[in-house]
This record gives sequence, C-alpha cells and structure tokens, in this order.
Amino acid sequence: MGMPRGLDPRFAGTSQFSKIQTRVGLVLVATTLMLAVVMYAMQHSQSRQMEAMLRERALESQRVLGRILELRASGARNHADDYTRWDEFVEFVHTRDPEWAQINLTGGIPTFGLDVAWVLDARRQLVVGANPSAVPVLSRLPFTEQSLARRLAREPIGHFFASTQAGVLEIWTSSIQPSEDFKRSTPPAGYYVVGRLWTPERITELASVSAGDVRIVPASGLPAGVESRAETGRIEVRVPFPGINGRPVAGLEFSATFVEGRRINRVLKQSSMLAVLGAVLSLVLVWWAVTRWVARPLAAITRAMREEDATQLTREVHRHDELGEVARLVAQFFAQRDRLIEARKVAEDAAMAKSHFLANISHELRTPMHGILSFSRFGMRDAELATRSELHENFLQINQCGESLLTLLNALLDLSKLEAGRMSFAFSDVSMAQVVDVAADEFRSLFHEQMIELRVHEEPDLPPVVADRMRLIQVLRNLVSNAAKFTPAVGVVVIRLESAGDVQRVSVEDSGRGIPAGEEELIFNKFVQASHTNPRTSGGTGLGLAICREIVEAHEGRIWAENRLEGGARVVFEVPVAGPASAHESDADRESDAASKPGLNAKPIATSNMNQRWGRAA
Repeated sequence: MGMPRGLDPRFAGTSQFSKIQTRVGLVLVATTLMLAVVMYAMQHSQSRQMEAMLRERALESQRVLGRILELRASGARNHADDYTRWDEFVEFVHTRDPEWAQINLTGGIPTFGLDVAWVLDARRQLVVGANPSAVPVLSRLPFTEQSLARRLAREPIGHFFASTQAGVLEIWTSSIQPSEDFKRSTPPAGYYVVGRLWTPERITELASVSAGDVRIVPASGLPAGVESRAETGRIEVRVPFPGINGRPVAGLEFSATFVEGRRINRVLKQSSMLAVLGAVLSLVLVWWAVTRWVARPLAAITRAMREEDATQLTREVHRHDELGEVARLVAQFFAQRDRLIEARKVAEDAAMAKSHFLANISHELRTPMHGILSFSRFGMRDAELATRSELHENFLQINQCGESLLTLLNALLDLSKLEAGRMSFAFSDVSMAQVVDVAADEFRSLFHEQMIELRVHEEPDLPPVVADRMRLIQVLRNLVSNAAKFTPAVGVVVIRLESAGDVQRVSVEDSGRGIPAGEEELIFNKFVQASHTNPRTSGGTGLGLAICREIVEAHEGRIWAENRLEGGARVVFEVPVAGPASAHESDADRESDAASKPGLNAKPIATSNMNQRWGRAA
C-alpha cells in the first residue's frame, strides 16, 4: 500500500517530530509561563511578608523610641513632681528669697539636666526665672503669660513643647503644694515650670542610644506614625511634639536601615530568577528543582517567618545555596531580634532599678539633711534671744539628724562592701549561745521600758560554729530591734537557738501584726519595708534586713521570714557549724587570691561602735 497522495515520505518523520517538538516547546513555554506566574505570586507573597516583617520592625522601633523618650523625661518629670511638694518651695513663693532661688533653682536644676525654670504665684503671675546656662532666648518665657496661665488653669501638671531660636524646648509644669498634700487637693501656692533644650548633643546621644538617625523636623507637613520600605530596608518613625495649645510645634524623626531585610529581599529575587531559568531547560528539571530546591525551602522559610519559629529552618540553614543563605539570614534575624528584646528588657530593668534607687536614697538623705538645715537655721535666727535650753534642744535635734545621716551612710557603705565582696570577716570558733546572750542583754532595758517581755530559749551543749562573732551579733541586733518595733506594749519577743543537723538555727519571734501576704521575700530588698509599716513612726531605712541577708549568705547560710499561726512574724537564719569554705582556706590560698585580686586583701576588722549603734536602730 503506497503513501497517501501529496505526502513526501522523506519528510513524514520530520513533520511528526516537529509537531512533538512544537508541542513540547509549547508545553515548556506554557509551563515556564505558568511557573513564572507562580513564582511571581510567590515572590509577591514573600515581598508582602517582608513588608509585614519590616512594618513590625518599624512598630517595634517606635515602641523602643517611645520608651527611651519616656525614660529621658522621667528625671525632669520626677524633679518637677518632687520639688513642688515641698514646704520650703511654698514658703519661697510667698517670701521670694533670692538666695533660696539661687541655691535651689539656678544652682539646682542643672543637676537634673534642665536648662531653665520659672516660678509663678497662685495667680499665675511670673515670680522668678532661672537660666543657669545663660542662653539669651531662655531669659524670657517662649510664650505669652496669658497662654501659660490658660494652660495651667486647665492642666497644672503637664508636659508640652515650645519652639525657640535656640531649638525645641521641652517643658514640664506642676503645681506647688505643701509636703503633706500628696493628693494635691489644696489650692496651689504657685506653679513650677522647667524646661530642657533639645540641643545637638542631646539629639546625638539619643541617636546613639536608639541605634539610628535622629533629627528634629518642623511641624508643618509632619505625618505621625511609622513608614517602611521593603526595597531599601529603611524604616522611619515620626513623633510629633505638642505645643502649649495641643498643636504640634515640631517633631522627632527617627530612621534606620534594616540591612538583613534588604539582603533577604535581594536573595529572594535571585532565587526566583534561578527557578524560572531552570524551567526553560526542562519541564522535569523545573519540577524537580522547584519541588526540591525552591518550593520546600521557601515554604519552610515562609512558615518560619509567619510563625516566627527559626527551629523550622534546621535543614535549610545547612544548605550551601541562596535559599540556605536566606534561611540563615532569617534565623539570624530572629536571633538578633530576641537579643534586642532581651537587651531592651535588661536596659529597662536597669533604668527602672536606677531610678528607684536614686529616688529612695535622695528621699532618705534629704530627710535628715532637711532637719539639720532647719534646726541650724532656727539656731542662727534665735541665737541672741533663745535660752540655753532652747539652743540645747536645737543642737540635740541637729545631732540626732546627723546621727541618722551617718547611720544611713554607714549602712550604705556596709551594704556596698558586702555586695562587692570587699567586706572582710574574722572567722573563728563562736558560741552561738554567747551571741544570743549578748544581743538579749543589750535590749533588756529597752524592752523593760516598752513593757515587752523578752524570752530566750537555748538548746544546751551546742558546739561552737566557725563564724564572724561581731557580724552575727550585728544580724541578731537587727532582728531583735525589728521585733521590738513591731511588738505592742505587754507583748512578747522570743529568741530561740537550736540545732538543725549540720547547721545552727536562730529565730526571733514577735507578737505584732505580722508580714503582709506575699511580702515575706520582698522585705529583704534594699529600701523596702512592709507595706503596713509607717516610716515616720517605725524609723529605719529599709537596709537592715538586706545587710542581714548579705552577712548570712557570706557565712553560706540562709535567712527567711514567715508569719506565725498564732500571730506575729518570725525571722529565722541558719549558719553551718563548719563555717563557709572561705574560712578553711590555707594561708597560701589567701596569698594567691590576694595577689590575683589587688585591693581585696584587707585585714579582718571588728565592727565599729557606730555599726553597733546602727545595728540597734536599723
């Protein structure tokens, strides 16, 4: 049978091959186009995810910047709040003593990083201004007295900004009230206005802390919020500065470049192009490459980025290609973000602890110093007319305030030495029964005056312990003194000494109100007392128990507090009979430690009389 008419047998096979080749080409082209579309969709999805991630980074930067600004403003805000609740400030508004203003305003506000201060009377009329930095534009108010009066009438305690020729001035206001008016319910005696310039130095400092570029921009056309660009990895945060009338007078612009985001975006594009080019070579190769080398890693990276879980990239980070680099960059991003979050938390905790410590120590130091200055002022004023008994009373009050101030300083010195490991101890064989007897004998007369019964229960025939005798007496003095403060008249204080295996235990029990629930551990912190304690009546600095814990832990013992079922509190401490390991070091070991730690080889010293007196009063 012959060939069909019109068909050249020489080209029959070629025509069929051409059709198949054309079909395969069309399939490859269609597959390539389809894959191109798919890869474009994947790339678009990745870009959107990258934008979302960058947006989250921008929001995180906004929160961090806001926290930094809040921390920078806390010192000035606390200064304005603390200064305006002061009887001397109320008196100054009426007397307008220039010497007081020079000391406490012109000479005082630079300590808190402030550049200018103004004081207004109750009618919101300017009384005095302080400009210690001598900036000419700060010699007068940056707004009218009428606008300031309206603002103070509406909001006496406030925070706003003003634009000056020297730059943006950040301002805090507060009403001046008596010291006892904690709720500010009485009519204000006046108003206190303080300000701090946003100088280039302070802006540079803020930029170094926030790890980005910071600049002050005009208020016109300032859109508040955040902005991010995935292509460049750049984020911008804008914070408006409200003026006295609430409208922005300027703004703060923060910008930073997220290098990892830009690199991830670039690598994603490269991987997409490689996948598309691979599809042109072969449908099978495209399918295999996309499935094995592109789709799966990208899915893992996408899932890891969406779920914020870098552990899903365990296999991908070991790859030696672009997707492996993307996986490693994503893993590095999550690790860096976790470190940044942890660093931010540590910085916030440190700043909070510093602010809390400074607030407490300034309050504790100012109270006796205020007494010294007040009674010395009384003595100078009445020196010629006062009787000897009145002068003696003034001197007595000054002496008591000085004793309190010295007590606090000694306590702080002891605590700092203990925390730094620089406090030396004289370890020897010590009878705990003698330690208990010494402390009990010192307080018997005081307990008799306060009509408190003191009971001592000692387990007989206890072996000596290796300890520092004077430091243990100091601990017991503090515990017995605290028990006396919280035990009412006709109450009972019990000291118990007993053996508990390889340790000896001393407990001090009182019959007072006990410790509020949840504060048993908190009272051992510095400057902390029980919430029901009134510092004015109970006295103390809140350092006694903190020092007790440091001393007991230096003996490798432990100390704790608990409430008694029958009422009152119990504070217990234990010390090992064998003493701490440091008490058994050889002379060669001590010399070696002393040579490796210069400045820490102080000789053991006995507790001074002042520390003994402090131990009874803390």
